[in-house]
Amino acid sequence: MVGLDKFRYLANPMAMKSPQICCIALALSIWAAGLRAQHFRNGSFELNDLECAYNLANASFDAHVLYVTALGTKSEMDVITDTCGYGPAFDGRDFVALYGGFYSDAIALELDEALEPGREYVLHFASKNGLGTGQEVGKLRVGFSEGNGLGNLWYESAPSGLDWTLQKLVFTADAPYRYVGISPEGDGWVFVDDFHFGCPELDLGNDTTICKVAGTILTSNAALDSYLWNSGATSPSIVADGPGLYTLEGLYDDCIVKDSILLSEFEHQCTCAVYVPNVFSPNGDGINDDFRPFSPCTLALFELLVFDRWGQLVFRTNDINSGWDGQIGHKAASHGVYAYMLRYRFSYASDTALTKGAVLLIR
Repeated sequence: MVGLDKFRYLANPMAMKSPQICCIALALSIWAAGLRAQHFRNGSFELNDLECAYNLANASFDAHVLYVTALGTKSEMDVITDTCGYGPAFDGRDFVALYGGFYSDAIALELDEALEPGREYVLHFASKNGLGTGQEVGKLRVGFSEGNGLGNLWYESAPSGLDWTLQKLVFTADAPYRYVGISPEGDGWVFVDDFHFGCPELDLGNDTTICKVAGTILTSNAALDSYLWNSGATSPSIVADGPGLYTLEGLYDDCIVKDSILLSEFEHQCTCAVYVPNVFSPNGDGINDDFRPFSPCTLALFELLVFDRWGQLVFRTNDINSGWDGQIGHKAASHGVYAYMLRYRFSYASDTALTKGAVLLIR
C-alpha cells in the first residue's frame, strides 16, 4: 500500500466548534455561480435499469450500470434496490454489494473530470455490513487511477456497521485521476452507496485569549479558491490588529465555507509577576515585619514554604495574604538566611510556576 501518509481518515467527526453564521458577501455569490467541481457520474448507482440483480457477470453489470465498471475476479456483481429485503439505500433507491475474499468483487467509479494534482479533496461515501453479525468486519480499500481501474490502493476505511456507516477521506491528489476504485477486504458482503465530494472543513481554531492580539497571524487551514475576511482582506492569511471577532468566508469548487474566531486579551497583557522580598525585619515597627510575596494579579494557586539552614520546614502557607512573621514554634527565629520555595499559578494561566530563593531575616 503506497501513499498512505497523504490521507487522513475521520469517521463521523465531531466539530470542535460551530462556525458563526454571517451574511454571504455579494462578491462570493457572484463568484459561486460560475464554479465547477468534480462529481461522480453515477455515485449513487441510480443510473441503471436493474431490480434486485444478483451474481451478474462483470460485462453484464457494466452494460446495465452506467459509468461504473466491475473489476473483480469473482464476476458476480450485485445491484440491490430498497425493495430487495436488505433495507433502504443510503441515497435514492439503488446500492451495490461487494463480496470480499479470495475472488473479490471490485468497482471503479468514473468522475466527470479529472482531479487537479496538488489540490485537496474530501471524499464521502456510505458502507454497510451486508450479512449481519455472522460475517467478518467489512472494510473497504480505496484507490485512484487515471485509467479505468482500481489504481494504487492508498486507503482503508473503518469497519462498516450493521447500519449505514459514513466514511470520509481527505486527500491531496498527486495525479489527474479520473477513476476511484473500491474493493472489500476480508471475507464478507459489504454494501456501498452515495460516493460524492464534499466541502472542506474551514477551521480558524477555537476562540482564545492571549497576551497580545495585535500582530497575531490568522491563516485558513484549507486551500480555497478565494478568501474574504470581515476586514475586507482577500488573502489566505491576515494579521489581527486587536481583540475582536474575525470571520473568513471562502469558495472551494461549488462550496461556500465559513468560520470565525474570537480573540481576547488577558488582563495586564501577561505582564503579571510575583514579587518576593529578599530581606525582612520582624521587629514590630510595622515595616517589613513579615516575609510575604505579593502580586497585583489574581492567583489561582499559591504555596509558600520556608526552610532553615538545615533544610527543616519552618513555615508553610497557601494564603498569599499570610506571611511568615519570623517565628518558629512561637519562638523568635534567629538572625540569618532562610531558603524558600514558592509555587503559584495566575488565574488566566494553565501552567504552574516554581520559584526558589533565599531571604535574610534581620534581628
